[in-house]
Amino acid sequence: MRPIPTLILITCIAPLAVFAGEGPAPEHAADASEEETLIDVKADIMEMTEDSFAAVGNVRITYEGVLLMADRALGWLPRKEAYVEGNVRMITAGNEFACERGFINWESQEIVFEDFVLRSLDKTKPLTWYVATPLGMRIADGTIIAKNATVSNCDYAVPHQYLRVREIVIRPSGTTIVKGVSYYARGVPLPFYLPAMIVPAGRPALSAAFGNSSRLGTYATLAAGFDLPVGFDATATAKLGYFSRRGIAWGLGLDYDTPIITLGRAEFYTVPHDQGTDVDLATLGTTHRYRYLWQQSIDSPAGWELDAELQKYSDAGFHREYFRSEYFDDKEPENRLYLKRSSDNWAGFIEARVRLNDYLDRTEHLPVGGVHGFSQPLGAGFLWTSATELGFLRRKLSDIRRRPDDTDPSYAERRERWNAFQDPDPISAAEELGEDRTVFRLDTIHEVSRPFAIDWLKIEPFVGVRATFYDKRLQDDDSIDRNQLFYGSRFSTSLYQIYDASSEFLNIDGIRHIITPDVAYIARTDAWGADLDELIVLDETESIRQEERIALRLRNQFQTRRNGKVVDLLDFDLETDAYPHSNRDHAGESFSNLRIDTRMRPHDRLTLTSLSDYDFSEDHKGLNFFNVAADAELTPRWAAGFGHTYERYYESYGTYSLAYTLTPNWTAALHNDRDWNTGRSLDERIELIRNFHEFTFSVAIENDRRLDNKSVSLNLEPKSVKMPPRAGSFVRKFAYAMEDEE
Repeated sequence: MRPIPTLILITCIAPLAVFAGEGPAPEHAADASEEETLIDVKADIMEMTEDSFAAVGNVRITYEGVLLMADRALGWLPRKEAYVEGNVRMITAGNEFACERGFINWESQEIVFEDFVLRSLDKTKPLTWYVATPLGMRIADGTIIAKNATVSNCDYAVPHQYLRVREIVIRPSGTTIVKGVSYYARGVPLPFYLPAMIVPAGRPALSAAFGNSSRLGTYATLAAGFDLPVGFDATATAKLGYFSRRGIAWGLGLDYDTPIITLGRAEFYTVPHDQGTDVDLATLGTTHRYRYLWQQSIDSPAGWELDAELQKYSDAGFHREYFRSEYFDDKEPENRLYLKRSSDNWAGFIEARVRLNDYLDRTEHLPVGGVHGFSQPLGAGFLWTSATELGFLRRKLSDIRRRPDDTDPSYAERRERWNAFQDPDPISAAEELGEDRTVFRLDTIHEVSRPFAIDWLKIEPFVGVRATFYDKRLQDDDSIDRNQLFYGSRFSTSLYQIYDASSEFLNIDGIRHIITPDVAYIARTDAWGADLDELIVLDETESIRQEERIALRLRNQFQTRRNGKVVDLLDFDLETDAYPHSNRDHAGESFSNLRIDTRMRPHDRLTLTSLSDYDFSEDHKGLNFFNVAADAELTPRWAAGFGHTYERYYESYGTYSLAYTLTPNWTAALHNDRDWNTGRSLDERIELIRNFHEFTFSVAIENDRRLDNKSVSLNLEPKSVKMPPRAGSFVRKFAYAMEDEE
């Protein structure tokens, strides 16, 4: 029987006034000490004494327009404070914070969260920010403060790119003050350091640059952003540039959103008469090159979600050179309309997707819909998970992959149009036979599991079936089906040991070692019905086959207390898959590649990260990839970084960076990438940055041998939300991300 929810009302002096950095604080905040704050606490189970309370299960604490939710809470009334943990969420006017544990004190008007996620409820910010900070986030008097934080826009253990900042301060007006900013890409510290940056709220953005590049010629650029006088938040951007070896470039953009549910972006960018050379020095001649983009997101509180995306490039070379960061780091451009409705454990969707960029391989959905159910209780502890999708699909192959022959006189023209920077595999006979054929496919998966525990071990056995139907096969238009059974079990636990260790120099106060092994065994039977060579390959659905695999995961954490907080000294993760029938399932290899992810923080001012991939196969045994990076704040003025990246068959290079704060307003930075195999420097850059009240001015000298580009540039950029200063010279930014989404 479920416990009856318990309610207590706590009245106290000196209210906790918390705001999310959106809009000014209420006028009565100054007189908060003279008013009473009503604290409302609800939970499934509540134990109350004269001086304290303990709440467990669906804990909800509300006060002054703030909703705080958690699995558990402990409160001490005389001290007017409480500790919350387990799926902690705090919802304020405009923002939602999520973390695992937090602390509130309504007398000192403070809230402290450790590593947390910040999401905007009204979607005025297009990204969700993941903030890791050992000292926690503090919210007091409407001001948000986070120190020694790592900030990224993805939830990967090691984000592709992130910022390290000494301090972030967000005032109630929306103005943000950031101090000690360092930028990391793929775990390697880049030579970008700002001692301080003020980002005013609502200020128009304007940036300019002038310089000379051996690749682009003499150039001048201007970009501006303007808030539009409409009933919702909308910003228009305009970009104009001239490059003596490229011609004139210009673009227009619009970013807009409405409270709570709608977010959109539209942009057009073009170089009408590009007279230079493309990637790898392929001659362009005179080419009209462009991109247009539209993205729309609607998220309804009723459970409806709508996403629309439209991206069209004039050619593949324009995508790669002018939008380089998107080309290598983001997903491929899509043109789709996606509608989803979710409720409890169920979700249904329908998606239409077509290909507009002829240089991409893409499967079109014309359309495809489906229903997914997640862990639906069946009774007696059994759970049912299912996924059913059906619709019309069509495979479109890239024009770049087509090879010249006697019947294809247009090949040379196409290759010149797409710009010859790729050498993809030719189209196979099966791909050519299945291309551009519309197929109706029904694919359904059903799994039943029964989780239970034996002492400290959690076990979840499961069994399932997958059935797929096609209205035509590769050789003709006859219908065909394919069916398969699968079964297995998941095993997980968590073990820990505490050691009595201490070090004043390393700031260690005891060490807790946590081991979390996770094993999943899955076996798929031989499919009956169609053979693989009878199927029109549309996506990964057609690749399922007989298999037996054991997924092995092992995480080791060494934790200690620093300044009253629990931090990870070392986080060491290993992942691999084992194949009992390796000859059948994995080309004779017993194990898949071993992935090792290591994060270490031996000192508050020193962080070490490493990511590696090891191949066990006989023919290719050894490291496929290895990356290690070290970031050190040597003194309040000096910051240094070191990194080494090794990619088998490609390159091995080191990255060195050094930044020195000459004065509170002047910073000098040095960066070098060096190929360790040849001893050749790949990139050298020196930058001098002057920090003004509302903008940043920098002078950069760079020799980038990767892009065969030498440049000297002057850059003037505002301290604004829309166009923050970025690392390196404008030439580097042009080559990697000409459009600059901000």
